[in-house]
Amino acid sequence: MVPASLANLLRISKHPSAVNLRVRQLIVCLETPFPVRDPQDVIDTLEGEIRRMVLEMEKAYDEQIVEVNHMSDSKQELSLLALALSGLPNLRKLVFQSHRGTLSRSELNLFYPSLGFVPGRRIPDPVQNSIAEYFQKEDYYDDYVREDVWCDTIYIVTIAGSTTIETIKCDDIRSYGIYLYIFNLPEQRYPMIRSTFSNLRKLHIKVAFNDGEASESESGIHFCRWLENIGPPLEDLRIVNTDGQDSPEFGFAAKVELLLPTATGLPNLKRLELFNMMHNLENLKKFLSYSKQTLQHIQLGRCWLEDCEESRLDLLGYVNTELTNLDKFVCGVSDIYPLHGEIALQMKRNQALNTTEYRFIQRSVPGYESDLLNVHLYAHASAKDFWESIKPRGGFRAAKTILSSHLDDHPSSSGSHPNGLSRRLMGVYYAYNAGG
Repeated sequence: MVPASLANLLRISKHPSAVNLRVRQLIVCLETPFPVRDPQDVIDTLEGEIRRMVLEMEKAYDEQIVEVNHMSDSKQELSLLALALSGLPNLRKLVFQSHRGTLSRSELNLFYPSLGFVPGRRIPDPVQNSIAEYFQKEDYYDDYVREDVWCDTIYIVTIAGSTTIETIKCDDIRSYGIYLYIFNLPEQRYPMIRSTFSNLRKLHIKVAFNDGEASESESGIHFCRWLENIGPPLEDLRIVNTDGQDSPEFGFAAKVELLLPTATGLPNLKRLELFNMMHNLENLKKFLSYSKQTLQHIQLGRCWLEDCEESRLDLLGYVNTELTNLDKFVCGVSDIYPLHGEIALQMKRNQALNTTEYRFIQRSVPGYESDLLNVHLYAHASAKDFWESIKPRGGFRAAKTILSSHLDDHPSSSGSHPNGLSRRLMGVYYAYNAGG
């Protein structure tokens, strides 16, 4: 969101060569392409081409940062973005990210034309390496930009009526998320949202549930209302709560209950991934009921349910009985089997015999034997007995490594499980970290 980028996007959208018709993806970066200014004593240590480049970057910073700040303060970027979107009729994907990485040759030429990296000129490897080392872009990712960039872009897309958008991704934004109060929108905005995003198929988003701006229950209702309006056409939904995600006691970080829409649900949903959330079991089951004919994959990582053993058994029974088209179910239950690393209970349904086979998979440990889940599912007087009964014979073996990160750091997005298991295997994953 700097003048050079928006001017370039506007040129593309109006170009007589019809290059605008080929634009499918728009990436909105949450930091500027201008580096943090080096102190003079650092510049004095540089030599040759690298010194010249850094001095040119310093000069460009002085020339452009005032214009960047003015455009941001005056919201001029909104009108420029709206004009550009009107000329991008085939835009399909909207991506928000915090890291742009080292600038390419064409980007260097756009933001720093005095460096001379014109088309046809290759950046020498030593120079490229030095750019990566010295070109530390100014971190624009603070509360102001997080709220404004997300809100303003979605707002402009909405009022511009860009109905071709199929994907919104906002999960490559470091450890931060969008505050929940941001989703408190005027009622008159929702008809436009439903109309504009009528073709939205994928939504991946990071949110910060404990935003401190409104009561927790009120914030949850705002988000639920927003999801209910933007979500009906969705086939792939991923929500990550970023609050406390690096805490060893991760289960206690999700203090705000995620309310999922239950008036109409998301009837087209095929893939659902929720991480670091607190759930209400009945709300979750009712939400899932609207898409039980379409759901193929569910992953609940670092998620919390009250009465963990009882509620997870209830949920497992519901999935086994009601979600008959599901390929894979993933549920972290670190409070049931603590201190065993990452463990998976994989379930394969035999539709003809109406049975479900399961076996545990534990990272860095040879596979466990298979067994029939149906034998155990409804055969015990208590949930505690059930979870004890399905443990591997002889108990869990010692893993070579105990993961310190949680399961959602490496979600499987392909049709196959990382261990090579088929898509027809349903899995209930038990994610643990060193803190238990």
